[in-house]
Amino acid sequence: MAVVAIANILKSSLGPVGLDKMLVDELGDMTVTNDGATILKNLEVEHPAAKVLVELSNLQDQEVSTTKTSSTAAPAHSMAALWFVSFSCVSHSAASLVHASAAIVQVGDGTTSVVIFAAELLKQANELVKSGVHPTLVIAGLNWAKREACKFIANTMSSKVEDLGVECILNAARTSMSSKIIGGESAFFAKLAVDAVSAVRTINNKGKVKYPIKAINILKAHGKSLKESQLVNGYALNCTRAAQGMPTFVKNAKIALLDIDLRKMKLALGVQVMVSDPSKLADIRKRETDVTKERIELLLNAGANVVLTTQGIDDVSGNKQDTLQLRLHCSWLCGEVAHVFLCFPFFLFVLQTMLKYFVERGVIAVRRCNKSDLKAIAKCTGGQLLLSLGDLEGNESVDASVLGEAEVVEEGKVGDGELLFIKGCKNSKAQSIILRGANDYMLDEVDRSLHDSLCVVKRVLESKVRQIKDFAVQGALFFRVVGQTLTSFCFVVLFSSPSFQSVVPGGGAVEVALSVYMEHMADTMGSREQLAVACFAQSLLVIPKTLAVNGAYDATELVAQMRSRHHAAQTSKDHPEYRWSGLNLEDGAVRDNLKAGVLEPAISKVKMIRFATEAAVTILRIDDAIKMNPAERPGGPGGNGY
Repeated sequence: MAVVAIANILKSSLGPVGLDKMLVDELGDMTVTNDGATILKNLEVEHPAAKVLVELSNLQDQEVSTTKTSSTAAPAHSMAALWFVSFSCVSHSAASLVHASAAIVQVGDGTTSVVIFAAELLKQANELVKSGVHPTLVIAGLNWAKREACKFIANTMSSKVEDLGVECILNAARTSMSSKIIGGESAFFAKLAVDAVSAVRTINNKGKVKYPIKAINILKAHGKSLKESQLVNGYALNCTRAAQGMPTFVKNAKIALLDIDLRKMKLALGVQVMVSDPSKLADIRKRETDVTKERIELLLNAGANVVLTTQGIDDVSGNKQDTLQLRLHCSWLCGEVAHVFLCFPFFLFVLQTMLKYFVERGVIAVRRCNKSDLKAIAKCTGGQLLLSLGDLEGNESVDASVLGEAEVVEEGKVGDGELLFIKGCKNSKAQSIILRGANDYMLDEVDRSLHDSLCVVKRVLESKVRQIKDFAVQGALFFRVVGQTLTSFCFVVLFSSPSFQSVVPGGGAVEVALSVYMEHMADTMGSREQLAVACFAQSLLVIPKTLAVNGAYDATELVAQMRSRHHAAQTSKDHPEYRWSGLNLEDGAVRDNLKAGVLEPAISKVKMIRFATEAAVTILRIDDAIKMNPAERPGGPGGNGY
């Protein structure tokens, strides 16, 4: 019941016409969103089974360590790199190959559908258990259905990106935005997302093409409309120069990234200095200032012309003589000593002793930067984030190799404030997206929506699925007869099955096609696992039904039309285009979603089915819940242990 309650919360937010949720915490802070992971993160879920769904949604949304799926998905326990060959004992089954290699895959979309499907799968499986079917048989049937479903997506429902052209990447980005607040401006933001991801293309040490999403920095600024958002070639930092006397433009920048305090040195907590001679007190204070000056000199002598630190840079006033000279100079300019304080801001940088060194050397110094930003800049520019200037000899030094490199560092005005742009980074081409909007609630939701779209584009460009043809079955039989090693057989099938970038039609097309296919497979099975496979097929229909209900259409009629078309596509060759049939929620009809441009990454559907099935199996394996009560401590009448 708790799992179904969680799914019911999210159902109304699924699809392009889904509704938003307003979440208010105990402090009164409000969040308006229809993102499934964001909704579940803000819910205080206490039920253990419901917590599994919350973690499932987070798994789909975060950058997680998962397995790269070839034609089928790895079982729940195979999270490390392994080769897995399963031979089914039923007569109709084929040997399936799973190549699971540990990888980092950016997953940001499909958080709502994965929870809804997992809840429906648990609901249907629970009915089977109540009717007398053993949970072990249900689990075996669900795992078999999961593998066959992933294989069907790779072999039948996938379309190559190279065949559809570059336009399919834009269509996939627009599809992910259709259910978001930026759905009305999906064409503009889709191009923005594709341009940003394409610009950060890199090749790693293994020769593989990667599109790191972390190289894209998203900043938010109040004012103007959504279409005034812009893509900036470079990493934008939401900080400004520490003093107005510093330059606004530095070419061939050498960037020092510090997690060090450049303020006046302070002794550690609890350390005291006993002064016996009061005349030495001034020398102690001077030495505290000189330590920071020496650190600044080390940075500047190493060649740094841009200094970024997560902590402060001291604004220490000069001595009395410097202050008097400044006061007389101001009096000469203004004509009256009484007006000296009006001119004081123009000479503020003279009194800032620490910043004075940077100003005189023409260096940009920025203080109180976010540590996460500096880590990203270090990765882009090839620098290192310095936690200390100490070396192995016990002294302090700065090597020029730890400095990041960029072509240009400049300060620019955006909205009511200024941003620092780092362009032409050494290691990667960093990009920044500056979002414009009316208020914080809108900007936060646009940020989440754009992140999902960036992840979709990344998966279309990076992720590949592998088709397993009939020769894989022959190879498996040959393996069993001849007795070759498992590794040799796997490499034969691997090199015989090319992988490619692929997309699948959206609008419930994949779920209905899988439902029809799995029902047919269940009818041909001769074991009790067919009940679990039929349960799996029935659970898949919850996605198109929910989409139709949220669009205020008759779900029964639309799903029946889709099932009729997909059945015709799978049983005859007269209408092969029917396999792309999905929902059109604008007109309440069934259409060819491949031709309409409603596309999703194939790997997204594979992971949704895999994650949801594994979550359902995890809960089905539990036959009893034991809650440990806290230990009772003996206490007397006063409760103080006596």
